[in-house]
Amino acid sequence: MRRGEKFCRSPALAEPHVLADALQPWRSTAHDGPCPREHTRHIRRVKVHVVVTPKAAVLDPQGAAVRDAMQHLGMPEVRSVRIGKYLEIEVDGEPGEIEPRLHELCRDLLSNPVIEDYHLQKDGTAALRDAATVP
Repeated sequence: MRRGEKFCRSPALAEPHVLADALQPWRSTAHDGPCPREHTRHIRRVKVHVVVTPKAAVLDPQGAAVRDAMQHLGMPEVRSVRIGKYLEIEVDGEPGEIEPRLHELCRDLLSNPVIEDYHLQKDGTAALRDAATVP
């Protein structure tokens, strides 16, 4: 087995470089080695929370199954359950500079914009911007 094959089962990801190319904007081109200690002191680290949920108009069979199970287990008050994904991403940089790239990453890699919405939130603050307002 070639290196990387066990992770690339999809024909679209048959070549390991495809995934690397998708993440290319996140790579530093300044140097190949780790940052010297004096450079890392001035970099601001931001933790971003990403919540990906099915759009309201899209049926959520997994959520419906969980809702039914909750009602069966004695919680008849539960009316709706939506199941999505939650991610925590740590990024080096200023929020204003990285926000457009984070939205691009969410649109292109982390969510399916046809059936899912996503929301970004910086650690300890309100949402950066709603996904619906980003072109």
